[in-house]
Amino acid sequence: MPDLAPCQIPDAHLRGYALWPEQGPPQLVQPDGPGIQNADFLLYVRVAHTSKCHREPSVIAYAACCQLDSEDRPLAGTIVYCAQHLTSPSLSHSDIIMATLHELLHALGFSGQLFKKWRDCPSGPSVRENCSTRQQVTRRDEWGQLLLTTPTVSHRLAKHLGVLGVSLGVPLEEEGSIMTATFNGAQRTRLDPITLAAFKDSGWYQVNYSAAEELLWGQGSGLEFGLVTTCGTGSSDFFCTGSGLGCHYLHLDKGRCSSDPMLEGCRMYKPLANRSECWKKENGFLPGAENPHGEIYHSQSRCFLANLTSQLLPGDKARQRSHIPHLKEAELTGRCYLHQCTERGAYKVQVEGSPWASCLPGSAIQIPGYYGLLFCPRGRLCQTNEDTDAATSPPVNLSTQDLLFQLCLGLAGAPGHSLGKEEREEFTEAVLQALVSRGGVESPSITASLVFSVRMWKSPGCQGPSVGMLHRALTLTLQKQPLEVYYGGASFTTEYSK
Repeated sequence: MPDLAPCQIPDAHLRGYALWPEQGPPQLVQPDGPGIQNADFLLYVRVAHTSKCHREPSVIAYAACCQLDSEDRPLAGTIVYCAQHLTSPSLSHSDIIMATLHELLHALGFSGQLFKKWRDCPSGPSVRENCSTRQQVTRRDEWGQLLLTTPTVSHRLAKHLGVLGVSLGVPLEEEGSIMTATFNGAQRTRLDPITLAAFKDSGWYQVNYSAAEELLWGQGSGLEFGLVTTCGTGSSDFFCTGSGLGCHYLHLDKGRCSSDPMLEGCRMYKPLANRSECWKKENGFLPGAENPHGEIYHSQSRCFLANLTSQLLPGDKARQRSHIPHLKEAELTGRCYLHQCTERGAYKVQVEGSPWASCLPGSAIQIPGYYGLLFCPRGRLCQTNEDTDAATSPPVNLSTQDLLFQLCLGLAGAPGHSLGKEEREEFTEAVLQALVSRGGVESPSITASLVFSVRMWKSPGCQGPSVGMLHRALTLTLQKQPLEVYYGGASFTTEYSK
């Protein structure tokens, strides 16, 4: 960001000046301007094609602070818009607004040039006599990443990660935050509470946190979130490995697994360069075009990990849909389907030509008329922006834990074979023993119609792969190799899973 962006300031806003000749009285050249009454900050805006716009064609706008008061608070700043972007069809009105807000926050003090002027005001910014220059605002971690380390920022990050009481530093490049240098579009950008906390820590402003938007990136992921040592282990749905296709973590876009310098070796699903947005109807298929995966592009469509298809490979037509060998995990990819929220965290999904289907977060479902599975993500869709302090949350116990997923298996045995209640209880244990070899489960049961159900719960401090990944792996292994259980002299195999 430049120290001063080029912008013409009216004479009425400037102090006057005089020339002092070698002899004689000073000669007034420009009298003091009247200034602007009852204003805290002046913003000068210019639209131009400057040399910076020419050198860096991806720059939408840039900003700078150009005047400080006696307490080093910015009094005036400027934003320069690169003219070609204001008429670009690739940027929406919302994109321009979000880019403007980003630059305005720079001009107000979120700037490397101004960090060293931030003030520590224990009694608040209104009691200025108690303020002093902050001893430390930033530091570099062992990987060389620049972190903000001020108290309110650290507290907000700890709260965001679910680790209250820990002092943390916040990367200046936080994915999804409005202050991330790379603009990812208004739909993927949030005016987050951690950024607002930085302005509180500047010592110049009071902050209204009700204006903040929920930041989903890393939410509740703990202290090790984003570390190079953990992001490639498959323990977080925010990260990926390899270079395959999937869904951006907000599920608004299809994405490809890739990295960049800010991720420092970690990889995430980044939106595709073209037609990644599920929420843009214009990205959809032309009338009459083949749509074997049943995708729907709509303002209420989201990206789901799926391998749905209405077509079978040669030789598969005689096989049951749950036993098709070519539906492997490698074929799971990001697909766009319509979604509808039913309550907080719960939703339904619709595929082209199919009825609405309930999508229990963390589960995998089958869609009538399609082969394969659709996976229902947890914690991303249909969430409200509730700013509940973790310190006031009820203690976690078995009765209040979140159900992560429920797996139901239809079992087929010998024709006419039936089981009584006690036999079903024993049979449940037999199925569970067979299933345990495929993944950790509990709370099993079997209905009279031989539908086996099992649930997985998340215990406090649970580490390892995410439950979504465990459920996908378990469901897919049952697809590729049905479970076979011997009980009471009969053989039972799984027919389907939900």
